[in-house]
Amino acid sequence: LDQERELLVQLQELHAKLAKVRAGDRTARLSGSQLVGPGAASTDGGADGGASGGGGGAAGQSNRCPRFLSEGQKLIVCCAQKPVRMTRTHQGDAWAYRSSQSGFKSAIDWVGTGNRVQWVSWPGAAVEQATQDAVRKRVQAEHATSPVFISRELQAQVEGFWAHTLWPNLHCSPADFEGHPNQEKFQSEYDGYAYFNQLFVERVMELYSEGDLVMVYDYELMLLPALLRRRLPQVPIGFFFHCPFPSSELFQELPVRSELLHGVLGADLIAFNHFDYVRHFQNSCTRILGLEKNPTFELGRHGSFEYEGRLIALEIMPAGIDLGKFSLESDQHAESITAAESHADATQAAPSPPPPPP
Repeated sequence: LDQERELLVQLQELHAKLAKVRAGDRTARLSGSQLVGPGAASTDGGADGGASGGGGGAAGQSNRCPRFLSEGQKLIVCCAQKPVRMTRTHQGDAWAYRSSQSGFKSAIDWVGTGNRVQWVSWPGAAVEQATQDAVRKRVQAEHATSPVFISRELQAQVEGFWAHTLWPNLHCSPADFEGHPNQEKFQSEYDGYAYFNQLFVERVMELYSEGDLVMVYDYELMLLPALLRRRLPQVPIGFFFHCPFPSSELFQELPVRSELLHGVLGADLIAFNHFDYVRHFQNSCTRILGLEKNPTFELGRHGSFEYEGRLIALEIMPAGIDLGKFSLESDQHAESITAAESHADATQAAPSPPPPPP
C-alpha cells in the first residue's frame, strides 16, 4: 500500500508538470493574438471576439471573458433543453423556440464573448424527420446549437428514467429498486437513457477538432464523459453537476450505480455546487467502486481520484447569474421601479372604499 501511494503521488506530480507544459504551449500559441481581459478597451466597440452565437456580444469590453482558446478551437457544451427549447404553438401547427434563461446559459454566454462556443443539445421535443433539416439550420444559426433528435418513444424512455429514477435519487428520495414491480420498465428506461447519451457522442464526433474542449452538463448525461473518452482518449472533458448529489447510502440503491459513476469519471474535472455534494460523490466512488482518494490535493482543491491512469479533479464551482440582467442601474429596471413607485403613490392617495352595509 505504501508503494502504491508513493507511485500515485509521483504520478500526480508528473501530471502537474505535464499540465504546466501544455499551459506554456497554449500561451505561446496565443501570444500572437489579442487576449481580451475584463479591463481591456475596445477599438471598435462592436467586435465579439469570435463568439459563436448563443452568447452574443457583451455590453462593453469590460464584461468580456478572456480568451483561453486558440483561433479555430471551440468549447463544445453538451446538455439537454439548453440553450433553446422547442414547444408546439397553441395551434399545434408550428414550433415555438424559447431561449433558456438559466444561470448556466448565462455563464456560457459570457464565455462566448471571448471564445467560440458550440452547443450540442436535445431541444426538448420529438421533431418529425421531415422538418429536422429546417430545425437544424435554424437552431444552429440562431443559437449556435447542433440538435440531437429523438423519437417520441425514446423521449418517453429518457424522461421516464430522469423522473422515476435519477431525479428522486439525486434529491435524496429513497426508493426500493430491488422490489420494483416493473423491472422491465426500469431496464427499458435505462436502455433509452444510455442510447440518448450515445447520440450525443455521434454529434460531438461530427463537430470535434483537435484542441477543442468539451463540457457536459448535469444528470441528463452522466454516461457521456466515459463514452466520449473511448472515442477521444485525449480530449479535455469537464462535467458540472448542477443538481445535488446524495449520500453513498442513497446512491447505492440505484441498480445502475456503478455504470453512472464510471460514466461521470470519464471527465477530467467534475464540479459541484456545494461541498457536501463533493463529499458524497467521493464516498460513493470509494464505497461502490473501491477507488481510493488521492492523498494530495494539488490537482483538485477539493480532492481527486486516480482512475484508469488519469487524475480526475473534484471542485466546488457554484453556478452564478448574469448580474447585468438584474442591475438596478439599468434603464429598463429604473423605468419599472419608477412605474411601480408611481402606482404605489396613487394607490396610497386614493380614498378607501366605503365599508359594506351591515
